Amino acid sequence: MLKTCKICGLEKEAVQGIWVVSHGRPVGRVCLSCYSEASREKSREAKRKWLATPEGREKSREAMRKMVVDPNTGETITYGASLKRKLRATPEGGEKSREASREYCRKIRATPEGKEKRQEAMRKWSSTPGGRANNNRRSRARQDHIFKNACPPWADKQAIAKLYGEAKRLTEETGVSHVVDHVLPIKGRLVSGLHVHQNLRVTTWEENASKSNQFVIE
Repeated sequence: MLKTCKICGLEKEAVQGIWVVSHGRPVGRVCLSCYSEASREKSREAKRKWLATPEGREKSREAMRKMVVDPNTGETITYGASLKRKLRATPEGGEKSREASREYCRKIRATPEGKEKRQEAMRKWSSTPGGRANNNRRSRARQDHIFKNACPPWADKQAIAKLYGEAKRLTEETGVSHVVDHVLPIKGRLVSGLHVHQNLRVTTWEENASKSNQFVIE
C-alpha cells in the first residue's frame, strides 16, 4: 500500500518508513528520511540558540580546553588549534595538510562560482595597501626573473648599473619619471633583445609605456 509523505510529496510503501505516530504524538504521514532531516535541523537550531547564550559559550570553551593525547607523539596537549599545529609540524602531517588545501582550492576553482568568487576576492585584496604592495613585489620579482634570463654572462653589469643610476638622477632633478628602456624588447612580438647596456637607453616613463614591447622597423 502506497502512502504519500506530507513533506516531500513522494509516494512510498508503508514498509519503507511512513511514520504516523512519534512518541505518542501524531505527526501525519512523514517518511523516515524527511522526519530524520527535520529532527536534525531542530537539533541544530537548538544548538545555535544554546551557543548564543553566555552559559552555552562558556560550556563550549570549556569543552575546547579539554586535554587529549597527540596520536603521533603520545603527548598530552590542548584540543583544537594546538593539536593541528603540532600535527602540521610533522613531515607527514604538513604534507597531508598542504595537499588537502591544494585539492580543496582546485575543486573550488574548477566551478564557475568558485572562479568568480576568487576573482572578486583578488580584486578586493588588490585595492588594499597590502594587496597593492604584494602585487608590486610580484611584478618586480617577475621582471627581475625575465631580466636575469635575458642577461648573458659577458654583459657589462657596471655599465647597466650606470644607466639605472642616470635614470634615477634625471627623475630627481626634473621631477619627471625616467626609466631604462630596452631598444629591442626582451619579450617582443617581432624580435627579442638581450639585457645588455648596448640594448638599453634612458627615456621617460610615458614614452616607454607608449612603446610597450613593440619594435618598429624604420
